[in-house]
Amino acid sequence: METNAYYFSRLSPIGGIETFLYQLAKKYSKKDITFYYKSADINQLMRLSKYVECKHYDKGVKIVCDKFFCNFNLDPIINGDVTANEKILVVHGNYDWLGAEHAPRHPEIDRVIAVSKDSAKAYTRITGIPCETCYNPFEPDEPNKVLTLMSATRLDPHTENIKGTARIEKLLNALDKYCAEHGTDYMWLMFSTTKCISHPKLLWMEPRLNLSGFQIGVDYGVQLSDNVEGFNYTTHEFLNYGTPMVLTPCDTYKECGITDEMAIFLDFDCSNIDEVVEKMFNSHLRFSYKSPKDRWNELLATPKKPKKVKKLEMVRVIATDESEKRHVKIAELNRIVKKGETFETTPERAEQLRGDNPYKVRFIE
Repeated sequence: METNAYYFSRLSPIGGIETFLYQLAKKYSKKDITFYYKSADINQLMRLSKYVECKHYDKGVKIVCDKFFCNFNLDPIINGDVTANEKILVVHGNYDWLGAEHAPRHPEIDRVIAVSKDSAKAYTRITGIPCETCYNPFEPDEPNKVLTLMSATRLDPHTENIKGTARIEKLLNALDKYCAEHGTDYMWLMFSTTKCISHPKLLWMEPRLNLSGFQIGVDYGVQLSDNVEGFNYTTHEFLNYGTPMVLTPCDTYKECGITDEMAIFLDFDCSNIDEVVEKMFNSHLRFSYKSPKDRWNELLATPKKPKKVKKLEMVRVIATDESEKRHVKIAELNRIVKKGETFETTPERAEQLRGDNPYKVRFIE
C-alpha cells in the first residue's frame, strides 16, 4: 500500500501544473509520494524521478494508497481503479473563466482543495461543494546563470566570411560542449541582415538603428571579424556602455586601447577557443572605457551662419502588385512588402516605386 498517490494524466514539456508537481516532489519527497501519469514529457519525468517514484497508469492498473490526489482528470476513479482512505481533488484554476461545465466532480471525492481562495470560491459557487484553500508549494531552485551574448554585424553574402561566420559557428559548438559538461546554458542575439547560420541558441533579430538597450543588458558583445576592421562601431558602443567583448585580435583594437581587462580575445584560427569559453563563463570583467577622441571638429568647415536641418518628408502609400505573382523587397524597410500593405517612404522613392513593374504603389491622402 502506497502512502500518497498523485495522478495527473499528461505531463507537458512546460506548464504551471507540471511546475507544481515538481515543487511538491522536491519539497515533500520524504512524504512517500508516488506519481501516476498516462503520458509524459521525458524531461519532466526525469526531473520528477529524482525525488519520487513515477508509474505509468492505464485502465486496469490498481492504485492502493492512504491518500489519493488528482486534478481535473478523474479517470482512475471513474474506472474503479482507486482504493484509498481519502480521495482528494485539487483545483488549479478559476472555473468561472474555465467554464462551469468543465468543473470536475465525482461522488467518490471526499475532499476538494484549491490553490487559491479565488479558485475555491468559484468552484463552490458553481458546484455547491465545499472547497478549502491550500497554496502551492514553492522553493526556488538555485539560479543557473544563462550567459547572454549579442552581435550586430552585417552577415550578408558579400561580408559573412570576413565578418567571421565560420568562427561564430565554431564558438556556438564550443559553447554547446561547455554547457553540456557543466549544466549551464546561453543564448545569443544576432542582429543582422541575413540568416546564414541555423542554431537553436542563436536568435536572429531584425536590424534596428539603436541597440543600446540590448547592449547594456547582455553579458558580452561578440565581434569575430578578420583583421579588416578600421573602427568597429559595435565594439566601441559595447565598451562605452561597460559591456565586455569577445573579439578577434584586430590591430585596430590595440590602437584604441582595448585590453584584456575589457575583452576576451579569440585567436583568428580559434586555437584557444576552449580557453575563451571558460573565461566567458567565469570571468567578471569590470572597466571604464572611452573611445579615442575624434578630430572632425577640425576637419569640417564652419558655416558662416547656422543652417536649420530640414526634416525628411514622408508620405504614406499602399502597395499593389499588378502581376499578382510576386512581391518586391523594399530596401528602406529591409523586408518584403505584401500586396495591400501600407507603409511610409519619401515622395521621391514612392514615385520610383509607382513606376516599377510589376511592383507599384498608390498614394494615400
